[in-house]
Amino acid sequence: MTADIVDRLTKHPILGSVPRAELEWLAAHGTLKRLEAGDQLSTKGNPVVAMYVMFSGRYALFMDRGAGPQKFLEWSGNEVTGALPYSRLAVAPGNAVAMEAGEVLFVPKEHFRELTRECPELTAILVRHDVRDVDVPQ
Repeated sequence: MTADIVDRLTKHPILGSVPRAELEWLAAHGTLKRLEAGDQLSTKGNPVVAMYVMFSGRYALFMDRGAGPQKFLEWSGNEVTGALPYSRLAVAPGNAVAMEAGEVLFVPKEHFRELTRECPELTAILVRHDVRDVDVPQ
C-alpha cells in the first residue's frame, strides 16, 4: 500500500518534484482515507490536526458570518491543505466538507517536527504553498 501511495505522490502536481525518499517518508507517516460526499475534514472551532494531501474528490470550506453557512473556498483533488509545517492555522475557521467522494492522505501534525528535519525539500514546497494560499480569517 505504501508503494502505491508513493507512486501517487510522484504524480501529485504540488509534491511530485520532491525526492522519492521524502515521499516515502510522507507515505509511511500518513493514512490514506476514502471520504464520501458529506464527510468532514475539519469542524469549525476544533483543532486542525493533520495535513490533507488530496488525490481525488472535491472539497469546500463553509463559513458562517451571521447569514448561515456560505462556501468560502473549494479544493479539487491534487491539492494540499489543512495544517502545514510552520502554518499559523490551529483551529478550523469553518466546516471543511467533501462535496464528492475522494481520497486524501492524512498526515498528523505530531509528525511535523520530524518532517521538517527529514524532508527539507518537501518542507520548502509546503511553506511556499502555504504562503501563496489565501489567508483564511479565524
